[in-house]
Amino acid sequence: SRHLLGEIYLAPDGEARANFPIDRAGKPTFAGEYRARFERAETLRFKHLMVILDGESCPGAILVPI
Repeated sequence: SRHLLGEIYLAPDGEARANFPIDRAGKPTFAGEYRARFERAETLRFKHLMVILDGESCPGAILVPI
């Protein structure tokens, strides 16, 4: 599959958003959006990450939060 990340939006409050499409075997399969919050430690780390999927091609998907 091919996973492309679109334009990344960074808000002043630390939230980031980015849209993505996913193609499998050269055909558009579904699209979605990442929503993330970061925290600064020694390096920049994810504080929260949510993936929102749009599409009907993954009805049996099991999603586990990070």
